[in-house]
Amino acid sequence: MDESPAFDRTAFNAARRSGNSLRAYDIAETALASQPGDTGLHYCKALALADLGLLDEAEAMWREKLSGLRDGDSLALGGRILKDRYFKARRDDDVGVLARAAVAYAAAFEL
Repeated sequence: MDESPAFDRTAFNAARRSGNSLRAYDIAETALASQPGDTGLHYCKALALADLGLLDEAEAMWREKLSGLRDGDSLALGGRILKDRYFKARRDDDVGVLARAAVAYAAAFEL
């Protein structure tokens, strides 16, 4: 995935590591304003949305911009969103979501 030269990956990662997911989101969103077609930036924005617990928004972005890609990061993010959705709902009767997450992670690993 390519990223805009204006995107500060170091600042994005530092914000995520420090738990400042909103700052990470702002960094990705600002970079996307000048590079709206950059899939790497869409990935970062979806990742920040997932970190914020905004799973509907993260999944919508993943489906629209990333689900057709066959790189490890995009596939793993799809699995992560499914896993987060399962644990947020805490529904033991919906283990199919975990199974789909495992398939997504396995596909990412096989790359």
